Amino acid sequence: MYATIAAAKQVNFNGNINNYMTTEGYTKLAGAPTGYMVQVSGSNRWRRVYCIQRSNSGTHYININGFVQPVCIFDIYSAVKKTNNLT
Repeated sequence: MYATIAAAKQVNFNGNINNYMTTEGYTKLAGAPTGYMVQVSGSNRWRRVYCIQRSNSGTHYININGFVQPVCIFDIYSAVKKTNNLT
């Protein structure tokens, strides 16, 4: 079950992305931060979206009080378009 996205925005990640990657180009087990932040329905807090990639496709998720909650990347794209008033 995906988290319900209320709003999303693009925010640059200012850290060193190489700390989250393996030498093969995949992410470490904790995942890598992306350039997206989301608000879940019923919360005012902005949460960073992470991606864990162990093969050709990645899984995007957020951390809510220590629990991993998957998010749909297409919901994030739609929310960013709404936030930026794009059609």
